[in-house]
Amino acid sequence: MTLAHAGARVVALVNDQERQQSYAVFRLGAALRWRVPVWTSTAVRRVAGRGRLAGVEVADVRTGASRFVPCDTPVFSGDWIPDHELARLEVRQDDRLLARSRRVRLIPGRSAHLGADWLPWVDPAGGPVHVAASA
Repeated sequence: MTLAHAGARVVALVNDQERQQSYAVFRLGAALRWRVPVWTSTAVRRVAGRGRLAGVEVADVRTGASRFVPCDTPVFSGDWIPDHELARLEVRQDDRLLARSRRVRLIPGRSAHLGADWLPWVDPAGGPVHVAASA
């Protein structure tokens, strides 16, 4: 359920990145359907109120200029990961697909987990086993 379905009036989506990460068609659809502005290069700096929330202070991450936005409920996400940053790990031998992982985020210098349930399918007389990332 989205906030709009719950009856909330969304003031803005705040994103500290220079541009919104979702696909253009989704940005356009959201802009036309819900008419919610996306404030890029902006971060929440302070949540203000005494006993009850009065609003949040947001700041431009490039210039530091800040402004106060009255609201009664800030909603924070857990760092949404755009689809174009996700990949599937595939294990192949002799052009046969042995395993495919669910979508994972590949981060340089970090390992990604792929279970070993595909090992019984490896042909010892076959060619080399290749692990690759695919979109």
